Amino acid sequence: MTETTHNSDSPVLAQNGAHSTPVQDDIATAEGHKNTANEAFKGEACLVAAIKPGEQRTDSFKRAAEKNYLLAIERYGKAIDCNPLSAVYHANRAFAHIRMETYGSAVEDGTQAIALDPKYVKVMQVCS
Repeated sequence: MTETTHNSDSPVLAQNGAHSTPVQDDIATAEGHKNTANEAFKGEACLVAAIKPGEQRTDSFKRAAEKNYLLAIERYGKAIDCNPLSAVYHANRAFAHIRMETYGSAVEDGTQAIALDPKYVKVMQVCS
């Protein structure tokens, strides 16, 4: 696949190998999944903000943060299923994998995001 644009007119590789254009419903669904994943990251940020200076992160904090990352990975995956040509979705899932310390998956998603949009600066920041 050589297409690298990410707007609503972007071709998508269909299951039969032919290119098709994602329909608005797929794009809207993908954005909904991305928003849910982003909210999971905000939940993790709230957990971090609740820790007082000098206080240790407890096992329950770590489990709650891990649950948020797993939800984010799942939802970014669903967004990718709906719109696989979005470098943003791949980069965001790579970041979630980094937070979960699943580095192999992070490298795969980061590599895919770079292949889709070599000029996407956030990918370079996340994957460096």
